[in-house]
Amino acid sequence: MRAPSVIQLRDGYVFVAMFGRLETLTEVLAEQRAIVGACAKRGDRRVLFDNRATLAPSEALRDAMFEWAASFERSALLLESEMAAVRTNMWAVSKRASVRAFHDEQLAIHWLCR
Repeated sequence: MRAPSVIQLRDGYVFVAMFGRLETLTEVLAEQRAIVGACAKRGDRRVLFDNRATLAPSEALRDAMFEWAASFERSALLLESEMAAVRTNMWAVSKRASVRAFHDEQLAIHWLCR
């Protein structure tokens, strides 16, 4: 069983630490509802997703999660490697999405809050 995500309201953004692997669309939708609720409380649509402790979901779920993350004002993704960040950034640029991936948390926060 996957550990639940940790959602924190931080100064200027919502922080989401995710763990394990999301296996089903039901799990993805539940996560999304919780994150949207936190954004509504904060009155902000900037989110930092810490995905360093996750396992890759199926391609269909990954695509759905990326498309959803692109709906925010800004989404920063913390990933386990520079190569993963490069791949994600190539996708984001191709979609003209306000999503950027980072390996360094301080760089992610700087981009997110500028």
